Formats: sequence, structure tokens, C-alpha cells
Amino acid sequence: MKTNFNAIVTIKQFIKKVSLGVPSLMMILGLILINLNALKGQSNPCGCTDLNVILDDNCQRTLFLKNIFPNAGNTPGSCDTTGMVLKIADLNANNNNIIDGISPQAVGWTYGVFKGSLVVCQGTITATDEAPPVLNAAAFALIDTIDLWCNDVSFVNNVDGSWRVAGYRYFTGMPTFTDLCGGQIQIKVTDFLSQTNCSTDSIFSTLRRSFQAIDSRSNDTVINQIIRFKRPSSALFLPPPSRDTLTFNLCTNGQPWVDSLIRDNYRAVHPKTGQNISLFDMTCAYTTSVVKNTTITCGSGFRVEVVVEIWDWCTGKRFMDTMLIRVLDLEKPIITTTSDSVAISTGTSSCLAELNVDTSNLAFLYGLKIRDNCATSLTVIHKIQFLNVNTWVDKVYTNVTRNGKKIFTEIPYGRHRLIMEVSDNCANTIKDTLLFTVIDNVPPIMICDDQLNVVLTNPPGGDYYQGINAGLSYARVGVNEIN
Repeated sequence: MKTNFNAIVTIKQFIKKVSLGVPSLMMILGLILINLNALKGQSNPCGCTDLNVILDDNCQRTLFLKNIFPNAGNTPGSCDTTGMVLKIADLNANNNNIIDGISPQAVGWTYGVFKGSLVVCQGTITATDEAPPVLNAAAFALIDTIDLWCNDVSFVNNVDGSWRVAGYRYFTGMPTFTDLCGGQIQIKVTDFLSQTNCSTDSIFSTLRRSFQAIDSRSNDTVINQIIRFKRPSSALFLPPPSRDTLTFNLCTNGQPWVDSLIRDNYRAVHPKTGQNISLFDMTCAYTTSVVKNTTITCGSGFRVEVVVEIWDWCTGKRFMDTMLIRVLDLEKPIITTTSDSVAISTGTSSCLAELNVDTSNLAFLYGLKIRDNCATSLTVIHKIQFLNVNTWVDKVYTNVTRNGKKIFTEIPYGRHRLIMEVSDNCANTIKDTLLFTVIDNVPPIMICDDQLNVVLTNPPGGDYYQGINAGLSYARVGVNEIN
């Protein structure tokens, strides 16, 4: 018995093609289990041809024997497909007649028709992908229509970052596509901008962004995203009542830039970027004008009355809003001392004391310092109280001015307190209390006349003082005669 040479050649070619398509040893071993002797003296009316197949959306296609043998039948001389099995050496050779994946270029997938262990015939399948990339519709539904503000056009139109860079503040999203055949997908983006003149839905302009997804076989899917640039309501930008009056501390902030304050006060939060946008930047929707009336207060401070006029050039409506800016000295003066209580003495000629309340003298007595970091002038008011048992009582003491210094006089012996009230030119006021005690710190002083005149006497009889010789004249002098 001789082996059919043509069958051997056919088997070798089939093994070669299978090895090119799927490096699966088990597949190759399964395909060579052929009884060559069965081909001896046999004519084969069933012939395989090379096929061209278009894959479905799952990158597969089911192949049937009728696709290979369209004229098959049971009549004598025709191809009888009874008991035949189709096997394809592709990306998944284990699922027999299902074509998996795009076939290699210039090679194709090799298929064979088997009847038992007999190879009936073999051929080549060219499998191509004509299905376009598939859009992730659920994800795209979240970004198919985007609303922005009318002044955002230049940040989005023909700006790659708005669809390519997720961290870009005006990022409007990008659709995603899949290719089940595993090919690379290229996305081309084209923007088409159209203007709208004062539409009823506040749309300033509309951007149609076309995304074209192209796979490696030039199959494409096109989807459009709509970006609407709207005019936001001017009411969004008006300051709430809490910002109708802005007050700033001149001592801490200095003099703020008034125009910047006005600009920042009429602001709204952008819904996309989260940033504050000023009404004065919304030139795509509004025209504004500002009138300022400035008045100097407290010497170095000022107040600005602001009137903002807003014109909506779509509706033609005009309206005004007002605000007040106050820049003032809001800080009180500061008083510091190194001592809270001192003692002062009565005078040498009476049991009353004097207190010099000039700042330089109080600095000497108490270590007093008065500071104010931005006042142009300070006013100091003094008041003295005395302690009556356990109660401080107001007392009006005489005060005089000597050499420009204020001096309280006729302060009696005992405990007292000096109350100081210091105000700056913006009426910021601070009070402090300084204790003092009037004591008698002056020693007794003997006062003698420079000259004492007395009359000498010569008492009669023997009335002499001890130490006085008899017959001499003398004078008797006591304390009362000296003072």
C-alpha cells in the first residue's frame, strides 16, 4: 500500500500554516492525526477555497460548512458533508469553527475540514475588521452637554488642554472608545463655534466639538459634544448685605487699593473652576460704570461711597448698586507702666500735696508709656479719686498749669488713684488707673527770729535766779517769746 503524496504535501502545508497562526502544540498535534491510507485510490469532490470574512463587533465570525461547500448535497458526485468538522487555526483554535481576531497580513488563518481522522481539504481565511470603535455611551452621557460662562470661550475653543488635560481648569471631558479587535485608536478633535445674539436661554455662543475615533483599519466613529457659553445672571455677582459695607484697619492693612476692593466685592464663584470671577470681567454680557465719593475721616482715614451702575446689553435693563468702604484707625492706644503705685509727699508749708500729671513726670513716677501705631494725635483726660474707708469717691481738685504742665493741687493726706483716659483721633479709647498715697515725708523745722529784744529787770529784795549775781539786771525769756 502506497501513501498518497499529494496528501502528505497538503498535511505539511496545513501544519506550516497552523504554526504561523497559533503557536499551540496541542492544536498542531490534533491536526496531524490523519489516516493517510484512507486517501488511497479515493477521489475527493469536496474542495476548500480561500475565504474573505468580515468580523463582527466582537471581532469574531462563525464559519459553517455551507460557507465552504455551497453546493454540497447527497447526490452522487457532489460533496457529502455528513460527519465533517471544521477547525480553524486562529487566536483560539479550541473553538473550532469560530474565527477569532484579524488574520495576519499576507498569511491569513488556516482552516481544515475533517471527517473523522481524514483531512478532507484545507484553505486560508482572510479575516478583516470593518467595525468602528465603540463609544462608552454611559460615560459620554455625563459630558455630552457642558455649560460654561460667556467669557470662557477663549479658554476652550481650539484649546487642546480643554479636552486632553484632565487637570486643566476648563477641562470639558473626553469620550472613551474601545476596539474589540485590539487595534490602536486615534482621536481627532475639531471645534465649530457659532455665535448667538441674545437668545432667550442666555446662550452667548455654542461650541460643537467633534470627536472622531479612528482604529488601525481606518474604521471611524464620530460623536459630538455641545459646549454652551451662557451669560450668567448679574444677580450672582451682587454682594450680600454682609458685604455692603467693608471696613479696614488703617493701622494693620494700610490704605487698600479701592478699585481692587470694588472689583473683588462684585464677584461670583465659577461653577466649573471654583474661582471667583468679577462682574467687571463679564464684558460678554454687561457694561459697568463706577462712581466714587471719598471723604477724609479721623485725620488719616477715609470713607468711600461707591455707586455701581450695571447695564445688561441683551435686555437693555440698567440698575444700580451701592457699597461703602471705610478705612479707619481701629486700634486703641496702649498704656504700659513699670509700677502701679507710688507715694508722694505733702509740701513743706502745708499738709497738702501736688501731683504733676504731665506725661514726662508720670513716666518718671510710674514708668508710664503711651503708644499708638497710627494715630496722628492723642487726647488724655485725668481724674483723681480718694479712698473713703472702702469706697473710691470722686473729688474735684484744683489744677493749675505751670510751664505748660498740668498740676493737681491741694491733695490731702491718704490714698488716692489717678484715672487716665487716652483717646486717639478716631475715638479709640483706653483707660488705666494709677494708685498713689499722700504721706507726710517732711521733718519738723525749727523757726527762730534773727533778733530777740528783751527788757532787763532788777528785782527788789533778794529775788534772784540761780546763777545771777545779786544786784544785776536780767531778763526772763521763754519759748513763747522766741516763736
